[in-house]
Amino acid sequence: MTPQGLKQVKQSPRKSALVTGGAVRLGRAIALELARVGFDIAVNYHRSAAAARETVADIERLGARAVRIQADVAKPTEARVLPSRYIWLKAYPVSSPMMLKRT
Repeated sequence: MTPQGLKQVKQSPRKSALVTGGAVRLGRAIALELARVGFDIAVNYHRSAAAARETVADIERLGARAVRIQADVAKPTEARVLPSRYIWLKAYPVSSPMMLKRT
């Protein structure tokens, strides 16, 4: 994220973000940085359930709310429902630990 982008994010009211691949590597780094600047995070993962739990815990330690959502975004049917799961979580916030699994 550019310094200008971070400045805009820091000045915005509390928001939330859906981070695909948010449990590991680059996705995790993005999720943690967004949490640091005031975002609540939905962490999407496919197979990394343990890493997703750890990422959610780290986000919560930063003072943000977090949930994890399992979905394989490489599969069109799962990718299509991921936004609706995320919107549902925004409409009906719950406390962590929370996970929505694909059906």
